[in-house]
Amino acid sequence: NDLMIHRYRVQYQVLNVSSPSSETACDADSSGNNSAMADASVQVQKSVSQLNILMAGVGAVPAVLTYVIVGANSDRIGRKPLLILPCIGRIIRFTILLLLVELGLSDAWFIVANVVDGLFGSNSVLLLGAIAYITDCTTDAQRSRAMLLEEAAVALTRIFPLLGLGFWLQHHGYTLPMSVLLGLNVAALVSIFLI
Repeated sequence: NDLMIHRYRVQYQVLNVSSPSSETACDADSSGNNSAMADASVQVQKSVSQLNILMAGVGAVPAVLTYVIVGANSDRIGRKPLLILPCIGRIIRFTILLLLVELGLSDAWFIVANVVDGLFGSNSVLLLGAIAYITDCTTDAQRSRAMLLEEAAVALTRIFPLLGLGFWLQHHGYTLPMSVLLGLNVAALVSIFLI
C-alpha cells in the first residue's frame, strides 16, 4: 500500500521526488493551506483506494477458487502442494513487484501480481496447508500447542513488519524489502522441498 501511495504522490506531485524521506509531517500539514496541494492529496487517496479495491477483487476471486479446488483434493494430492503453490505464487508476485519498482512499470502490474498470487492460492491455501500439515504430523496431545505456535507465527509476521517497515522504506526504498520478501519465499519453497 505504501508503494502505491508513493507512486501516486509522485504522479500528482505531492511528494518531493528527489528525497521522499526528507518530507516531514509539517510539510504534509502545510499542504492544507494550498488548495491545489490539498486537491492533489485527495486525488492520491482516491486513486489508491480505487486500486486497492480492484486488487482485492481480482486477487480474491481466483484465490477462493484455488482454495476450494486444491483444498477439496488435498487428501488425494497431499499436503506439500498446499505449501508449494502459494510460495510459487508469491515468488512470481514479488518478482513482478520488484520489476515494477525497478522499471517503473504501470499500475496494471499491481493487478497482474495480485491475480497471479490469487491463482496460486495466496495466504488462504498456505494457511490451509500449514494447518493440514500440523494436523497430520501431531498427536491429539501435541496439536493444541502446535496450532498455538502456528497462530503466533502468523501474528508475528503481520506485526513485526508494521513496526519497522516505515523506517526501512525511508532509508532503503522499495527494492530491498521486495528483494527480502522474494528471498524469503524462495527459501520457504526450498525448505518445503526438503521436508
